[in-house]
Amino acid sequence: MSSERADGLISIEGLGHVVYFAEDPIRMSEFYEEMLNFEIIEELGDALFLRSSGAEGHFNLGIFKSKAGREEVPASLRGGTYHVAWMVPHLDDFLLAYRRLLALNAIVGTSDHGTHLSVYARDPENNEFDVCWETPRDEWVSRGFGFSPLDVEAECARREAYSSTSEVDGNDG
Repeated sequence: MSSERADGLISIEGLGHVVYFAEDPIRMSEFYEEMLNFEIIEELGDALFLRSSGAEGHFNLGIFKSKAGREEVPASLRGGTYHVAWMVPHLDDFLLAYRRLLALNAIVGTSDHGTHLSVYARDPENNEFDVCWETPRDEWVSRGFGFSPLDVEAECARREAYSSTSEVDGNDG
């Protein structure tokens, strides 16, 4: 894995997921289940994660309980769209996006979700988004799904070292 792609561009594979805040996450999930054949695939506290039938990623829609009515909570956490996630196909793209966002001082957090690695950032209009890379499916069960701290540079270096060792040993990964 090089720190820069030869063409200097970051590949976006597509929209990974959207996360909404809702007063009633159950009612919202029922709407998407009925209208678009989504199904709840994970529940973490007040957060629901849904996937559309036929989708390959971990989830397409997250619905979190809003913090509406709580004055101490920023308006961005009280309702509406929380963030969109841009999927990148390669770990190189993920690392490049992280470094560019870091240089722009746009990063608001990072997280290892088990099924994917995320860098959260804000654009100039204060819209939150994340750039994420999906971990190999054979890791999903052992890694689980959740929210763990992520040191992007260390994780990418660890994966590169493992990949290099696997290629030398003839292992698949």
